[in-house]
Amino acid sequence: MDTETHLWVGGRVWTGSGRAEVLLTEGERITAVGSEPRVRSRAPSGTETHRFDGLLLPGLVDAHLHLGDLLARRLSLDLIPRTDAPPLPERLAEYDRRYPGRPVIAFGALFESPIPALARDDSRPWVILDRSGHAAWANRPALRSVGLDARRPDPPGGRLGRGAGGLTGHLYDAAVSLLDPVRAAGPSREATAWPALMAELAGLGLTLLGGMGVEPWEETAIREAVRREPRSPQIRTFRRWLHGDPPWTALPPPGVERPANGRAIGVKAFLDGAFG
Repeated sequence: MDTETHLWVGGRVWTGSGRAEVLLTEGERITAVGSEPRVRSRAPSGTETHRFDGLLLPGLVDAHLHLGDLLARRLSLDLIPRTDAPPLPERLAEYDRRYPGRPVIAFGALFESPIPALARDDSRPWVILDRSGHAAWANRPALRSVGLDARRPDPPGGRLGRGAGGLTGHLYDAAVSLLDPVRAAGPSREATAWPALMAELAGLGLTLLGGMGVEPWEETAIREAVRREPRSPQIRTFRRWLHGDPPWTALPPPGVERPANGRAIGVKAFLDGAFG
């Protein structure tokens, strides 16, 4: 483990409760923050000084992917506004050719573009996932298929869009998971779709991935994909857990070989309503 000490001076340091002049680090740990004379007095000999012109902020910062969302975006009907995109009827016809008899799972910008009339008027279920990852829209057949109507209360950590005529079809944060039965019939839930994504990510030179907010079905698919695709990057997953969810069961089950390049190392839990 790195134990070298570094002194950061010259810029601005924000601690979360006030400003400071300098920061002292040892390896990956912050050992002192405050006025320059006081912090310098704590710096051991051999400390390397760095002058910076900027602002240092504390933060829980991690680099991660939402692998299921990434795959869903690749395989869904693309509704992101583009000047060079074919007309929507052509894109929908291509989607139907590739995935006949499926509900329409689309990916778009709900807060920037109107809901297509094709989606509102279609007799089959439509789910449009917003590119923020925190909202979705469903047409009436999709809402009916999962038993959602105006009498349904908002789930913990989420919200159902409501208007004078009942539900608007918009779902926010944890409420999006109410559409999981519809999404489960989409192409991204097929195990055969995952190895190609793993190979593509490996082809980008990625060797270690952090999969954030992974759900049980997704972890199962990831385990199978890394078993079938030897070029897969190492994958460390953070399991998704919402307040009120049942506890996770152990994965993989007893007797199933644990892949060398994939393991669960943590849980992503929303407890304070920050995304509600």
